[in-house]
Amino acid sequence: MKNLILTILFIVLLVLSYVWYQSSVTEEPLTQPELTGYVLSIDGERILVAEGLDEGYDSYSGSLEELLGSAVWLTITDETEIIDSEGNSVSSDSLNLNLEVMVYASGPWAMSHPAQGAAEKLVLTGNTYSDRVALYFSPCEVDESGQTSVIASVESNWNNLKAGITHETYGTWNSPEHYQFIGNNRLVINFNEGHIMFMGVIEFDCVDGNVSDVEFLVDDIGQPDGFPFADESSWNEVYETYGNESFTPVNYVSHDIVDGELVDFDGWTSVDRNVFVSN
Repeated sequence: MKNLILTILFIVLLVLSYVWYQSSVTEEPLTQPELTGYVLSIDGERILVAEGLDEGYDSYSGSLEELLGSAVWLTITDETEIIDSEGNSVSSDSLNLNLEVMVYASGPWAMSHPAQGAAEKLVLTGNTYSDRVALYFSPCEVDESGQTSVIASVESNWNNLKAGITHETYGTWNSPEHYQFIGNNRLVINFNEGHIMFMGVIEFDCVDGNVSDVEFLVDDIGQPDGFPFADESSWNEVYETYGNESFTPVNYVSHDIVDGELVDFDGWTSVDRNVFVSN
């Protein structure tokens, strides 16, 4: 009988020790994402997240050679927590192609290529692949005559372009007064409705050597003071976000101050100064 009591007490002590140990163990929080990348493919309950695509690809066609940096096929389960950019819990229906996500995982991934694993938490940053800093440009090598042709295309299509401007206006959007090429297929423009000046980024493609698909990439680059930028550093932020750093910006104006006098040019003319930065 005495041995039985001692055995029971021993078992109770073991159980209490285990409970105390479990309560004292603090689960390490997920503080750093394993990967921040873009959703490049969706296959049922799996998504492919990669840091980027090789130059010249705007979407993933299935070749692993297209992927840049780390990549992983993630299985989304009922336990996967998905948070949007405002901190709200959302369903897996919010996972769409080209969304940027921060991937958190507590378990190991199978080290294949791409890697494979389960996601414990995904955070949607609110960015998309078109917002990425590492931009990839279409082979659209336009010289000065080609650049003026792009400007002419923007002007001739301005009625269609301004129809997509998201800002509310009680007037009409006037065509741009300044153009700045920041890559072989992107340029910064300024436009107004008679009062407030906005700046946006226009993007165009090249098909068989001809400029096509001229459209707004973004109709407001978030400059609170309007046009022009107050200083070079503010302009640099836009250039680094939307421009190609290997491309030397080219500025075009239809008139300018020369030797203290306003001069109207015969057509759009390139000038050496940065017309989007206040002098």
